[in-house]
Amino acid sequence: MTLTEACKVANRPFNLYSPIKLAKPSDAEDLWVHLRGIDEGFGNGRPTDDALDNIVKLSVRGDHAVAGIARENGRIVASIGLSINQLWYSDEFLLADIWHYVAPTHRRTPYAKTLLRFAKTYADKTSLPLVMTVTTDPQMAPKIRLYSREFEDYGGAFVIPPEKGLPFPPNVYVATKEMWEKIEPLCKWIGGDNALTEVNYSKALHLVREALDLKPEQGTFVAVAMDGPEVRGMIALQIVKNNETGAWGLEEKFIAVPPGEHTANVSLDLMSFARVLAGNLGLDLWIGVASSKRPKTKLRLYRRRFGEPAKLFFRYRGA
Repeated sequence: MTLTEACKVANRPFNLYSPIKLAKPSDAEDLWVHLRGIDEGFGNGRPTDDALDNIVKLSVRGDHAVAGIARENGRIVASIGLSINQLWYSDEFLLADIWHYVAPTHRRTPYAKTLLRFAKTYADKTSLPLVMTVTTDPQMAPKIRLYSREFEDYGGAFVIPPEKGLPFPPNVYVATKEMWEKIEPLCKWIGGDNALTEVNYSKALHLVREALDLKPEQGTFVAVAMDGPEVRGMIALQIVKNNETGAWGLEEKFIAVPPGEHTANVSLDLMSFARVLAGNLGLDLWIGVASSKRPKTKLRLYRRRFGEPAKLFFRYRGA
């Protein structure tokens, strides 16, 4: 299914879970007011006004995104936004939440769960896997419990403030084009545990090779963990700007490590490299794990190095 086809399917009329209705262009102003008044509920933090304008416009037009809303006395009291996304190394699409919010005055109603049923209906209708995100603030504990009942664990994201003066791990080095023959076999482990969408290895190979051709000052880094002459794993990092919040950070694109006896140690060394590099650049490190096979085990590994995640990921693979 192409992106255009998925969008057409997602916007065909179908029976929704009452009282959740599909947002239309005429709902845009009320939806903007509803979303502007919240301090939590967005997957990537509170958006800027410009970003919120764009989010609302995309959602009510059905342009790669949809929104479900519930009204009481003419006012929107609960809503959810969903977008059709694509992982950088895949040709397939998935459905991801943009926000999921119930007004404080209606937290004791079934709206939160009903909105999730709306999301699951869209996932089933489009035959796309669904990924839901929730921040780990203490006030979000009820939502985390709800997601744990409604979905499968999938992973988490960590935000680490910069810390200067940390030493680089002695066995991790910035990769060069001359190392390509040793790096290429590792590319088959990119997204290896992410069964939500199939990996296009030709695409992954091209993007890694392209990253090696860029200079570090252009904001893209590839590093490898070495054991003597052998490459045991690699990590790709990129300086990026969050489109919703406007913040800059060093984002991990992937960690690729073949399974084996020393997998955990190699992964931890690559994580350490990312943390040191982010500290030297004076940027937050945005790093995470998503796994369809052992999400809880991998989250424990990341917690050992970074503490508690800023967000948790959950998934729904469809009926």
